Amino acid sequence: MAICGLFVVMLSYSTMQEAGWVGPPSGCDAADRLLGNWVHSGEKALPVMNKLRVLRAERNWSQAELAQQLKVSRQTVNAIETGKYDPSLPLAFDLAKLFGLKIEEIFQHKA
Repeated sequence: MAICGLFVVMLSYSTMQEAGWVGPPSGCDAADRLLGNWVHSGEKALPVMNKLRVLRAERNWSQAELAQQLKVSRQTVNAIETGKYDPSLPLAFDLAKLFGLKIEEIFQHKA
């Protein structure tokens, strides 16, 4: 089960690491690390697929252009597109709003 939101913000990054919690890749923004999906090591996160690369390509946007609109790094967009990082809920809502879709139209559980 992923844990995010206020609980994560209340704990420092180093405290979470010391407790065995792991989070998004180091290339992601600090805000993404704090608000992203943190999973206790030993627990499995639910795998998620997304259509972000297709949606971005349909609009002829680069990863950098999408990142600028979302106020995140290009590395964050890349990590989401490649499935290395699942976005925080606020970022998922921002993506859905930007593309004019529902979150579940962009992200689905892997079967």
